[in-house]
Amino acid sequence: MFASTLGKTPEYFQGKSFWDIYPKEHADHRFAASSIVFETGQPGSVEVVVPLPDRTLYYLAKTNPVRDPEGNVIMNLTHAVDITENKLAEKERRNLEAQLLQAQKLESLGVLAGGIAHDFNNILMAILGFAELAQQGLPPAAPGQSDLAEIIKASKRAAELVRQMLAYAGQTRLAKERLDLAGVVDEVARMIEMAVSKRADLVISSTKVPPINADASQMSQIVMNLVLNAAEAGSSRRNRITVWTGVRHYDRAALDMAVIGQELPAGQYVTLEVSDDGDGMDGETASRVFEPFFTTKFTGRGLGLAAVHGIVRSHQGAILLRSGPGQGTTFTILFPIADPLTVPAEEKAHPTMTPAPATPSARGSGTLLLIDDEETARTVGRRMLENLGYEVLTASSGAEGINAYRSHEKQIRAVVLDYLMPHMDGAIVLDEIRSANPEAKIVLSTGQGEDEVCDRFKNAGLSGVIHKPYSMEQLASTLASVLR
Repeated sequence: MFASTLGKTPEYFQGKSFWDIYPKEHADHRFAASSIVFETGQPGSVEVVVPLPDRTLYYLAKTNPVRDPEGNVIMNLTHAVDITENKLAEKERRNLEAQLLQAQKLESLGVLAGGIAHDFNNILMAILGFAELAQQGLPPAAPGQSDLAEIIKASKRAAELVRQMLAYAGQTRLAKERLDLAGVVDEVARMIEMAVSKRADLVISSTKVPPINADASQMSQIVMNLVLNAAEAGSSRRNRITVWTGVRHYDRAALDMAVIGQELPAGQYVTLEVSDDGDGMDGETASRVFEPFFTTKFTGRGLGLAAVHGIVRSHQGAILLRSGPGQGTTFTILFPIADPLTVPAEEKAHPTMTPAPATPSARGSGTLLLIDDEETARTVGRRMLENLGYEVLTASSGAEGINAYRSHEKQIRAVVLDYLMPHMDGAIVLDEIRSANPEAKIVLSTGQGEDEVCDRFKNAGLSGVIHKPYSMEQLASTLASVLR
């Protein structure tokens, strides 16, 4: 069988050495194992690797010494057992285990990122809110105005980082539509070409592609993050970045190699490919590149590729990664082609989830109830509401908020309700208030991702949602829309 597998006859092997049959590396290994049996007179076994043009075979060679009548070893007798199927099954099992461990690690990091994002948003709420209040309390030409403006600017940059963490955690709302991915690439490329032109040459190669069901802003974020990452891939020379869109067929073997999306069926997918001819990555770096806060760049924050991972996952897509030291890097993103017979509605959408457009801070009147367990968020929220002209009642827990509403129901025009609170969260408080007054106007204030909020409150009939950290202008606009 061994002879026929190699396309030879048994006679072919007569008088041949190991080096006539195997590649040198395997022949040396086989010879060493056989020599030990010959010298010690003890049976032995060794795995033999036989590389062929179209596949690799594995054999277990069991060698026994043959002795003369005096007991001297005069030759070895080897029996080879084909273990190729067992070796391939073991390899597949190890690959599946590695994929499962990686998926579990990324999921755990996603939960961690979501939790951190919530706490950060509450902190940023205080920083941004008090800075705006201080700005409004100073004359326009006061020396401290420019300093406060820098604080506000930095807070907004930090809020953008938190949004990327939420994207990685899969906690952002998707406004899906039938989208031309090639059009998104062309639009984003025009915006960022100047930003990368000092470090890299950007080449766009787009072909006409069928539509996908996707959130346009998140597709833009994917393209931008991948291109900016590629621009920093060349440490000592000018880099070349190629962005390609098209349609490709992916077989089972290709999808099995995906970072995420191994469960997708083989077939045609709209493809975004971003490649660079930079330094490339070794295997260890490539295995961690989508982890939040992992970066090899001195100035990086390690969130750009993590956000790409979360967005692709929430769009039921796949990511393929090819890289090697000195060989550059290629990220290949796959998206299912949209069903031509369906027009997607906004996924998990609720009419009140759309934020009101920014308008100059509108003055309000009447009494509002603010329920938030975080003292700093409650204090800054009260100050902002009072600054907008409202009278404010506050409550530090869900139970206290329900009692306050029942005691002052007739004078309360609306409730600003925090989502996550201990003992009694916003969903329970909302139900209790609505049981007292089905027409109560309730604005949900949250530092959580939009997807989670949409899931939990999609049938609750919220009057509005405002995401921490919010500015006074956003607060005024939301309340004006709810109370008009």
